[in-house]
Amino acid sequence: MNVEQLSAFLAPYLTSTKPKAWYSFREAFIAHYARNAASKPLIFDYVAATVLKIMFLECPDLEDLITRAREVTQQPRAAPRDPLLFLAPPESDTDDDTESDTDSSVSDESEHLPVHTPETPNDFNKRFISMVNDIFGPLDRQDALDRFDSITFDTASKNVYESMLYYTLIYQRTLENCASVPPKQSSLVAKFLKGIRNDRLRERCKTFEDKSSIANTMRAALSQAKKMQQAEKESHKSRKKDVNDRSYAHDFLAATVEDVNHRSVPRSAEHSLTCPFLREGLGSERHDQIRDTLAKLLRGHPWRVRVEHWLGRGSEWTVDRTKRVKARADLLLTRPGHTEPVVLDVVVSNHASASMRSKKEQYANWNVRVIPVVVRQSGGVGAVHGRGWTDEMRDVLGLDAETVGQIADAVMMACMRQQVHVFHAFMRQADAAHRQAEANGLNH
Repeated sequence: MNVEQLSAFLAPYLTSTKPKAWYSFREAFIAHYARNAASKPLIFDYVAATVLKIMFLECPDLEDLITRAREVTQQPRAAPRDPLLFLAPPESDTDDDTESDTDSSVSDESEHLPVHTPETPNDFNKRFISMVNDIFGPLDRQDALDRFDSITFDTASKNVYESMLYYTLIYQRTLENCASVPPKQSSLVAKFLKGIRNDRLRERCKTFEDKSSIANTMRAALSQAKKMQQAEKESHKSRKKDVNDRSYAHDFLAATVEDVNHRSVPRSAEHSLTCPFLREGLGSERHDQIRDTLAKLLRGHPWRVRVEHWLGRGSEWTVDRTKRVKARADLLLTRPGHTEPVVLDVVVSNHASASMRSKKEQYANWNVRVIPVVVRQSGGVGAVHGRGWTDEMRDVLGLDAETVGQIADAVMMACMRQQVHVFHAFMRQADAAHRQAEANGLNH
């Protein structure tokens, strides 16, 4: 692969005389130059000839600059020096004093000669960019100020600090493009603050504005946006703790209005763990904890373990590819030499028979061995006719009884750890519902 040709092919190229096209090209070239500094590219080599001619009309010095750059960069390199030239010169017949006087005079003259620094491609690029910036610069201060009208503050983003970072970045870039004719600072500060679409943030920024410095105003705006984002994050955490109580208290009251006597709801440990009004996601957290525990313990054995693996029509084990069905296996276990993979699917339920039947029907379209890991609410192994998932692990995975027993114990502990959270959430939501019922004058 010819890296230089590939780099030249991927480099930016300017084919327009519009200011926005130049600014975009300039930034892209600087990034390209940073990646290919060793090749020392010249920026005007990536500008269309027609565009250069238009630039020459506006700034004739550009043509002289390019001519000079080509002369310097295309000079042939000096040939390697002959090692024999480094030998000491033959002794001269001249008098030593005369030679010493001559050397000292030459040395004195060399001390007064100006030191010439060779021009590099980077020097020419900087001068070219500066001269073209002047071409595309604003006509006057009002024209410079008008260029900021198109900059908008992103109100769709939920992160106000990121929106402010991008807003100030675009302002800074536009300001650099107006370097030759900068707008009046006070007018620019007013426009910057007016463009902040978040009313609350705009008022906070106005409190710390510096009418004489856009830089200070932008610095203060970033600080206020960061503080506002931090406050919003803390507020979100606080709201998240209470939103479920309010939501499920509302559902509780709605059920009461529909003549459902909530006092008839069985107050049992099992109901507290399976209540349909429990905060959404608690069941998933319990399920995921058990799944991750199994994955961790099984990874130490010859089976390859994949977590949350999708099976679809394109899977290698699909039976009927015309069926538009798919399933996500909690754990998919494969092993070299075994053509039939094993699927472990976790479900927390006291109805082992129905759960096992449902899981096996779910994977009927794939040639896989399904082991429904039915875990009872108590953390025990769900079994049918005395046979549960631990027995199938011994038979199918070839695990010994001691290992299977350790896995069952770990699953029980994982389940019970999450059950504590579920029970606690149920108590909080029930208390909130009762308080709301009392506030509405309902008898409970």
